[in-house]
Amino acid sequence: MTGPSLDAPGVASEGTQPAERVVLEVPAPPSAGLPTGTVARLRADVQTLVGHLELLQGMSLSRLQDARLTVALETARGVAEVLSGTPPADVPADRAPADRQPVGRVAMPPSTDRPPAPSHEPLDPAEVAGLQVLIVDDDPINLRVAQSMLRVLGVDAETAADGAQALAMCEATPFDLILMDVMLPTTTGMAVTRTVRERYGRGPFVVGVTAMLDAEQPCLDAGMDAFYQKPLRIAQVSEAVQRCLDARASAG
Repeated sequence: MTGPSLDAPGVASEGTQPAERVVLEVPAPPSAGLPTGTVARLRADVQTLVGHLELLQGMSLSRLQDARLTVALETARGVAEVLSGTPPADVPADRAPADRQPVGRVAMPPSTDRPPAPSHEPLDPAEVAGLQVLIVDDDPINLRVAQSMLRVLGVDAETAADGAQALAMCEATPFDLILMDVMLPTTTGMAVTRTVRERYGRGPFVVGVTAMLDAEQPCLDAGMDAFYQKPLRIAQVSEAVQRCLDARASAG
């Protein structure tokens, strides 16, 4: 699959007036010609790419570099949505040819000398060193994406595919942070969290993760410390790690 280069039409060169908006398009993936496993791997790779690009937003960039990064990031997000079968809703269907699928609308950054706002707060490498993190999710793609985002942040993580495996791993390792999927095979993340609290008290910082609506309060009632809606963004993962570190520091 190919997408527009960072020098896509509408991105101004240094010293020229940038276009107000750019509409990027990529061909819709021929689902009949790609095996499901291939599409899944591509989606995971693109989501990982999104995480890396979001990390770059925290760097000091020139206005042109920031514009190009914005185009690349919005393109990657759009491709991930297309691969998931959910094209962006903000682009009218009649704006694209019949054999092409719009993937997003990019607003060029305003003229300013201020550096772009970071996509997440930087983590202290000394603080995250040795942090024990567990990701619990029955979807291997979600596990891979979350693990990759954490690796970008300098954090290694173990994974569990169901509640029983997660509880068994907690017996062997005193995890500091658990990213807990809400819907798991034969159980729920809330039930697993209740068991974690019964066995280990407030020890692990547990973060509920789900695409379900209105799940935040049930997650908090079950003993989770925080909640994020899927799909996870690297800024949310970074925030979860920092909140875990803050809670650990407060506990002494």
